[in-house]
Amino acid sequence: MIITPDCEITTLDKVIPKQIVRDTHYDLSGRLSLVSSILDDDTTRALIHFDEDGPKYDIIKNPKSFTVLKYNQEPTLEIDQSEKFGINYNNIHEKNGLIIRNADTWIMTVALSQSHFSFRDKGYYDLNKGSLVNSIDLLSEVAIFGKWELYIQDTNLPHTEKVKIASFQQE
Repeated sequence: MIITPDCEITTLDKVIPKQIVRDTHYDLSGRLSLVSSILDDDTTRALIHFDEDGPKYDIIKNPKSFTVLKYNQEPTLEIDQSEKFGINYNNIHEKNGLIIRNADTWIMTVALSQSHFSFRDKGYYDLNKGSLVNSIDLLSEVAIFGKWELYIQDTNLPHTEKVKIASFQQE
């Protein structure tokens, strides 16, 4: 029998960055997340999940004991090219959920899910490397997109529907 989407139970330390997982923990409501490594830290992972406020990340300090459902399809990020560029350059660091293209890579702006401060700690997810990175020098030559959709689809079964992970539109 063919069952789609193809997935398996594993621990987070065995999942490579840029894969989609689903939390199996009761208190996390089975949310879908994008796996991230953390710059200069091979022992920690981050999960980027999506809600009405855009993408947010949680740091998982012990990924060897964090069980997830791993989806074996590569995720696709589809950027809406018909929209105007998402935001003024001066506000890049204040907005969550933007997709930024500079000369070197694609970046998604993300916020820390649970901050101990009254403001949300901003982060930058390098979509090419699958890693949370330090603040980046965006220079002035960037394209900023404010509308996109993230999904998985079994390419071996072209008749199957996309499984939407998240969609975002900057207001």
